[in-house]
Amino acid sequence: MNLKKILVIAFLFLFTVPMQCLAYEPILLNYRAVYEVSDPLVAREYYSRLGAGPMRFRLVYEEPGDLDVTILIPDIPDAAKNVTGLLKYVDENGERQDLELSAKEDEWSYYRDDFSGNAYYLGPEAHVKVASGTHLLVVESRPDNEKPFVLKLGSEEDSSIEAKFRTMIEMGKVKNDVYSEFPLLAYNNFYGILLLIPFVLVVGLVVYLAIKTYLRIKKADEEEERKSEQASVNESENG
Repeated sequence: MNLKKILVIAFLFLFTVPMQCLAYEPILLNYRAVYEVSDPLVAREYYSRLGAGPMRFRLVYEEPGDLDVTILIPDIPDAAKNVTGLLKYVDENGERQDLELSAKEDEWSYYRDDFSGNAYYLGPEAHVKVASGTHLLVVESRPDNEKPFVLKLGSEEDSSIEAKFRTMIEMGKVKNDVYSEFPLLAYNNFYGILLLIPFVLVVGLVVYLAIKTYLRIKKADEEEERKSEQASVNESENG
């Protein structure tokens, strides 16, 4: 197998293994009063913290489709199981609907993600059919509206290389900013070991090519120097 094939296989492995294990792309958000989601069908997890007020998500649908939403809270010291949502949407029949997303404290179920090692409590969820247009989801945590939360939207995986790269970067940011842990711990698992294999292979190949190029240049310089010395000797003998 030639060098180009090895590099292609290594990069394909590097960018396909993570998304096979992590379906939802994490996105770290600072608090903002309104946040627009232009592709709510795509599977993403939005990490945020309420800032003394509710956070409104505007969900934009270009055509009728499924609206899948789940509210989670990260398992960290200052989190609380009092995060709720209110979904205001137009259903497939054109009727306006208000759906409250709330759960009692004992209804939140503990969940630990095997890929990142992050732990959560799964809360209220909804799966509805919506019309095209803009729908509104209001998230709050009474009475203070200052709690962290995770909003899981969509179910369709973004299989692009850009999404895979963003996922790997955001995983480390979530581990650091949300869980206050060292970012590389996001990859401290079996899948991280799998990711390490092609990474080490690529680094090894780069080092190998660098050394090979250096030796080739050095050999060419030595050969040029030898020819120059030989030319000087010849000139001396002829003189």
